[in-house]
Amino acid sequence: MIKQIVITAMGTLMLSFIALAQSEQYDITGDWQGELDAARYEPIPVVLHIHPSTEQTGELTGSLDFPSQYRTGLPIGAIRINGSNVSIMLTSVQAEFYGELTLDESGQHVLSMQGDWSQAGEHVPLELTRQTTEETAQ
Repeated sequence: MIKQIVITAMGTLMLSFIALAQSEQYDITGDWQGELDAARYEPIPVVLHIHPSTEQTGELTGSLDFPSQYRTGLPIGAIRINGSNVSIMLTSVQAEFYGELTLDESGQHVLSMQGDWSQAGEHVPLELTRQTTEETAQ
């Protein structure tokens, strides 16, 4: 009887750890930069600014800049993280980014987001890397 209770308790504990690990959301807050490099255009620098929502809902929000086009502060519509996958909806420019998070060796910190920028029926590969404080100040 005691053996069954211990086995049941251990099983429940293991399932709790698995559920906790699966529900962990990676921190992607900060400034991210990349370049859209479509074949027939010059590369277009992109900067994403991601931060927690001011409504304290636990959701993320932010804005998008195209510095070479003098367009800044374009609002991000929605940010979703599912495991190591991320999707960012940019309703202001009718675009979407779908990608995968690249983690450091510890598996705790996001180094980059690699995926596809989709806009007007075109899909362009895009890698976003986190800007350092020094890069942000420039």
